[in-house]
Parts: sequence; structure tokens; C-alpha cells
Amino acid sequence: MKFLSQKTNTPFISVVFVLLITSILVLTTGFNDYRLKENLTAFQKREMKSSVDSFIIMIDSIRADLRENLEQDNFGFTEDYIKEETLKFIRHIVHESDFANGAYIWINEVTNFDGGDNYAIRQVHGNLPETE
Repeated sequence: MKFLSQKTNTPFISVVFVLLITSILVLTTGFNDYRLKENLTAFQKREMKSSVDSFIIMIDSIRADLRENLEQDNFGFTEDYIKEETLKFIRHIVHESDFANGAYIWINEVTNFDGGDNYAIRQVHGNLPETE
């Protein structure tokens, strides 16, 4: 049985090797791009959730401080009064906030957690204040 000489084998092996390396690089790059995109999306979701959670904590703190101050001053108040005063303060914060890339905050009061038409009332909107 006669084998190809070393002279004719070398170009064939070189071409196969180059194709193999190229394929590995293309596949690896594609996979890394996919992983990078997935990691970035997961990071953005975590950051958004963290921002919302922090904002909710701030709202709760404002409400509690307002209630405590009114009680200390023996000022008669209702929950509606607390809600309205808190919303005034939050509107000011939201409307004065400046975020990167045109981002903004809005707050809806959910009235029907099952969804559907009129499931919520827009309370504050950083980009469309006329819809509040």
C-alpha cells in the first residue's frame, strides 16, 4: 500500500488545520458574544430590580417619617393625606431626576392585580407628567 508522500500531505494538513482553527475561533467568538449578551441582560435586570426595591424603600421611609412627624405634632391626619403628601414629594423627586440614555421612572397604583383594562392608575411619570 502506497501512502502519499510527505510533500503532498503538508498542504492538505495545513489547510485542514487552518480550517479547524478558524472554525473553533468562529464558534468560540459566537458563544462568547451570546454569553456576554446573556450576562449583560441578567445584570441589567438585577440593577433594575435593585433600583425599584430601593425606590420602594425610600417611599416607605418618606411615608413613615411624615406619619411620625404628624403624630409628634398632634396633627390630625388621614391615610389619604399621607398618600397625597408623599406623592407630592415623590413627584418632585421623579420630575427632577436626570438619568442616562433618556431613562425615566413612573409609578402606577395597581387597583386590579388580575390585570385587564384600567388595572392601574398612573400616579407619577417622569417623562409624561401630563398623564398623571
